[in-house]
Amino acid sequence: MLAILAIGLGVAAIFGYRAIIDLASRKAEEAALKRLSEYFEAEKTSAMLKEAVLRHVQQEADKVYEDLKITESDIERYPGAPESQE
Repeated sequence: MLAILAIGLGVAAIFGYRAIIDLASRKAEEAALKRLSEYFEAEKTSAMLKEAVLRHVQQEADKVYEDLKITESDIERYPGAPESQE
């Protein structure tokens, strides 16, 4: 009888331990999400992210359009180019 009680308490302890781990994990995740949302909603962070994205887009556009710089000779070769006014 005592052995059955000990086994029952052991099983309950294992389930209790898992429940505590799950609860702690959920609480940690909620706290992290709250902290991150506060961080990203801050005006300074928002401006910093916008600036970083803009800088990245400009750098990538410069790479793409590096070969497409228009020179005076390109304008002269374009058949529909307006006459240059000097």
